[in-house]
Amino acid sequence: MKRLLKWLIATVAIAALPALAAGQMMGGPMMGGPMMMGHGHMAMGGGMPPFPMFLRAAQLTPEQQKRVNKILSDNHEAFHKLFQQMHQTREEMADKLLSNGAVTAKDLEPETRKLDQLHQQMMANSVRVALEIRAVLKPDQLQRVAAFHQKMQSLHEQMHALMKQTEPGAAPKPSPVE
Repeated sequence: MKRLLKWLIATVAIAALPALAAGQMMGGPMMGGPMMMGHGHMAMGGGMPPFPMFLRAAQLTPEQQKRVNKILSDNHEAFHKLFQQMHQTREEMADKLLSNGAVTAKDLEPETRKLDQLHQQMMANSVRVALEIRAVLKPDQLQRVAAFHQKMQSLHEQMHALMKQTEPGAAPKPSPVE
């Protein structure tokens, strides 16, 4: 089960790479808080240079950077449209949820179905673009990206363990006896 979860997280991370990169190429920063759509690009709190961390780890040549930029540029509009549609659908749901009167799950089914379809389209586009970008990389660059991914995964696991220790009611770990 844990292996399946790791595989799923890695797959989603790789599939989301083009969407993150598309936001990066249009000037959006990458690290930090939650995604925000509706400003012409995907923006996340914090800041980074134009390429996402994973592509930076690959150490692209100038020619590869141009090819990746073209892939991202060619796909930016499709990602942007999907982000806009997702944002609009979430707003429609919020309007219903915040309206006067009773609201049931059935009332939200059209928006839920639409969001499911948009997420599927986003994932399909992300996978396609990730494969295009992957094809630009050489084997040694793929190895660097894989090593970087492993280090990031390890850091994530360490942060998760630290956060678990600080949860209310978490039992303190015994100190080693000297």
